[in-house]
Amino acid sequence: KAGQDNQTTQYGFVAQEVEKLFPDVIKDGQWHGTAAKVMSTHDLLPYAIEAIKEQNHIIETTQLQLESLKNQIKELQQQLSTSKTDER
Repeated sequence: KAGQDNQTTQYGFVAQEVEKLFPDVIKDGQWHGTAAKVMSTHDLLPYAIEAIKEQNHIIETTQLQLESLKNQIKELQQQLSTSKTDER
């Protein structure tokens, strides 16, 4: 819709939904002369950065667990193969 009547599409958050999780970033204010809850998405950056750090930690831990499980499977397959060879 960009360019139609000099209006652009804008994306954001519903302040009431954000307020449930981050009440400190919501303020009472005015929007087009009407009382409204307002926020700056800039105020959410520290929370977003911390969430990304937590997600990265979870990903790294999961990758280590996956590698460990792959190694265990490989060892078990080798043991099984050796066991079958010994039976013959």
